[in-house]
Amino acid sequence: MPRQKKPLPRPSFSLVLHPEGDRDYKHFEGAAEAPFENGASTMSRANAWWLADSSLLAYWDQAEAGKRFANAAGLTSRLIEGKQKDTQCYLAWNDALAIVAFRGTQSDKLQDLITDATVPLGAWDQQPGEAVHSGFLEALDVVWKEIAEAEELKKRRVWFTGHSLGAGLATLGGDRFAREQSGLGLGELGGIYTFGSPLIGNRGFVDGFNRRCGDRSFRFVNDKDGVTRVPPRVLGYRHVNTERLVGFDDPDVPLISEPLIDHTPRRYAVLLWNGLVESS
Repeated sequence: MPRQKKPLPRPSFSLVLHPEGDRDYKHFEGAAEAPFENGASTMSRANAWWLADSSLLAYWDQAEAGKRFANAAGLTSRLIEGKQKDTQCYLAWNDALAIVAFRGTQSDKLQDLITDATVPLGAWDQQPGEAVHSGFLEALDVVWKEIAEAEELKKRRVWFTGHSLGAGLATLGGDRFAREQSGLGLGELGGIYTFGSPLIGNRGFVDGFNRRCGDRSFRFVNDKDGVTRVPPRVLGYRHVNTERLVGFDDPDVPLISEPLIDHTPRRYAVLLWNGLVESS
């Protein structure tokens, strides 16, 4: 069956603030026609869509997410949770690949809001001159040991992804993974795909990250997404690699609400699918 484009969801603050409340979206719909390209060494439109869907599904609870990863994507999954900083990520895998999908900010979780607001720059893993968002670093640290020891990430190609706060954690996690994987006996880094990512670190971190992972990292921005403009550059923040713009000025979205509506994770997933269809 030929691939068909999907309609964008209606503008909805609920879909931004509580994506897990969306009862209509069918995760990985079309996966049979657009399989994951695990051997890709450059940006893959199919992988961008798969990982946008994984980032969206990361907001769901463990029972429901497990069903959707299994039934729609053919992936076994489990949740890693660091309760100290309320950090969550899913590991999802088959025989060849593993996905590490970090959950983004949940508007009703105080710790997530504290994490986002902890903006002072802190030293990054003893990398000279490199500093990153302290809140993101602390949130990653509470789950890193379990990630680094995960048997599911051995002998598989590993892909990091996330939306919003999850994008920040995926960027830091992917970079740390790339530096540590050989010593820990983990699989090869496949890529880092992020959606609606905030700024993460200083110029030193950006330069170091781009040297280490720039050819495997892809940062997607939907039109006027306001989260991609914080924390402000005046605090020393810069973006990693080159942004990849998706989306357009949707006439159904009021101008005043565009920075928030364009951050909707389901919109990213639909836009990435539609881009894949258009490229066929």
